[in-house]
Amino acid sequence: MSGQGSGPIYEFDGWRLAPGQRQLTNAAGEPVTLRSKVFDLLVYLVEERGRVVAKAELMEAVWPDTVVEENNLNQAISALRQALGDTAQSPRFVATVTGRGYQFIGAVRERDSRTVGEPAEGSAVLRYALAGAGLIAALAGIWMMQARDEAQPEPGIAVIENFADLEPVLVTDFRGSQSEATLSPDGTMIAWISESSGTPQVWMKNLQSGEPLQITNDPYAASSPSWSPDNSYIVYARKSDGPRAIYRVGTLGTPPPQRILDAGLDPSFALAANKFVFTNGRDLFVADGDGSNVRQVDAVPIGPGFARREPALSPDGSRVAFIHADGGPLGNLWIAPVAGGEAQQLTHHTLEEGMAADSPVWMPDGRHIVYSVGNSGGGYRLWRIDIETGEAQPLTAGGGNASEAVVSSNGRRLAYTDTRPSWRITSIDPDSGQRRTIFETRYIAALPIASPDGTEIAFFSMQSSGAQVFTIGADGQDLRQWTFDENGTNTLPFWSGNGESVFYYKDRALHRVHLDEGRDEQVLADFHWSSKNWAAEYDDRLYYNRFDGSSGFREAVIKDLVSGEEVTMPVAIVAAEWSGTGDELLGFTPEEGLYICDAATLDCQGIVNAGGQLRGQRPKWSRDGTRVYYIRFNEKGECCTLWSANRDGSDIVAVAELPGFDMRSSYFGVAYDETVFYNHPDTSMAEIWLVAAD
Repeated sequence: MSGQGSGPIYEFDGWRLAPGQRQLTNAAGEPVTLRSKVFDLLVYLVEERGRVVAKAELMEAVWPDTVVEENNLNQAISALRQALGDTAQSPRFVATVTGRGYQFIGAVRERDSRTVGEPAEGSAVLRYALAGAGLIAALAGIWMMQARDEAQPEPGIAVIENFADLEPVLVTDFRGSQSEATLSPDGTMIAWISESSGTPQVWMKNLQSGEPLQITNDPYAASSPSWSPDNSYIVYARKSDGPRAIYRVGTLGTPPPQRILDAGLDPSFALAANKFVFTNGRDLFVADGDGSNVRQVDAVPIGPGFARREPALSPDGSRVAFIHADGGPLGNLWIAPVAGGEAQQLTHHTLEEGMAADSPVWMPDGRHIVYSVGNSGGGYRLWRIDIETGEAQPLTAGGGNASEAVVSSNGRRLAYTDTRPSWRITSIDPDSGQRRTIFETRYIAALPIASPDGTEIAFFSMQSSGAQVFTIGADGQDLRQWTFDENGTNTLPFWSGNGESVFYYKDRALHRVHLDEGRDEQVLADFHWSSKNWAAEYDDRLYYNRFDGSSGFREAVIKDLVSGEEVTMPVAIVAAEWSGTGDELLGFTPEEGLYICDAATLDCQGIVNAGGQLRGQRPKWSRDGTRVYYIRFNEKGECCTLWSANRDGSDIVAVAELPGFDMRSSYFGVAYDETVFYNHPDTSMAEIWLVAAD
């Protein structure tokens, strides 16, 4: 462990640990007293972060030359958690790895105490300044390069020499979630999406003074605002009387919102051209500022992944940057010429390096792109890439959640969203509507699925060691981790029909862990979730979907895991679930709706009400098999409303709204007591920050 005096300083979630001074301070800068051995335990766990530390190793390190019982370690762990405000059930810092030991799971920033001139720990602005120092320095490099290229630098460029000393400033210090910022061309005004009034709407503010102003008051949620280069209006997306459409509104709300495109999402203006790019499905289109002259960007590749495109036009409008996923939600940054030609992949982030790239934005020089990458620890950070050399570098520290960057057209101001999210698995009582948190973590916790008897939930979570598989009781007790790979790629777990094992995807194969002994085995090689997914098992029969996203091909398959024989179902149902007896499969198709299929005869019948098939997605059986639960978009086109109906289509009931439910990463299931659980990110603390060179 670290010696006395100088040495590294560790910071995690507002805490500051100085082993050399044997000092621990909280987010308010107040010293927290720990017993000597508890302090040593914290130091050792932090220094060995990123791996599971065995109990025997901890006792040897903390109590050298002393024979102690395991109970001493247990008491020290309990005291440490109490001091940090941590719990064993929902750990933020110290996680119990059943049968192996303990692991420090908090995101840690290590600093050299010899170079630290400590600011006031209670200052949120200064804490963010530290996290954004890399971003500021990198942006300074861009502007300095531009200055060298100009014979007569613009007034004020000289301040860039001190740019790294400037602090990010909080723009949206008021109630509700604030995100998706856009800057006026001169950088003096900012607009964003705010949930302050309930339904997300476009708000704006003068960065020098004044109160925020709500400039849209639509009945439906607004998203993705983008400021026009001539400073006269803002385009944004919102639900209309059909699909999501694109509107524009005057920068002070006058003239009022006007629909300019009947279908589209994620509009984004070029910095110096009266053109914006938008999405419609997986396709990208470019239009003039008034919505006319729409043309498709033909060079965009199509693949099996489903990450959002989030396109951005180069300053002159000639190229588009976008996100493309070769498989599943993992996205990388690409660029393509608007006029035609070949697309170019710029980044090659892997699951070990980042969850997905998103929210690209061009710098005014047309050579650099800033974008965000989700890291394996659950946070997001900004990166910058030089599209000519391909050199990419992170701009912000990995412990933050910086995304959705935007720049002013003069390149002197950059705004971004920073969130402090938590992921929750929440249960709902269908009768009373009462909600209860089963599990909460700051790491991504995705796709929870109930055991056959409904007493346990399996899910995967992005830890500091990568994607790992967990189970937890439906009552929120007995959290267990089942995979422990370094740089883990363990995802999409599902239960065996007898509840004795959990299947999951690992690398490009299907694996199975036997819960009674913890033994892991590979079941099927060459079985990757990007082309074979939504699997479910019962009595050695594996249902799954085989698909090819580039061609639109999809089929439903039942595979005998013993003989290897496969049969193709007549209806390509998706996300099917076996009944409790294994006689039927409940699934849906995006085209028609809900189906129940006989597993023996393969006869599939739609669930019908009043002559029409029930429309919905991701259906689940009730515990007794007499009813089905399913989700569908609500009246505003937002996800999702939870519904239930008898298996014959009668007695349709709207159960609950699922706030924050993200169709790309969320799921729901039915527990033993007929409560319904679902997972969702809580990003209510989203804020917008500004970095200004002037």
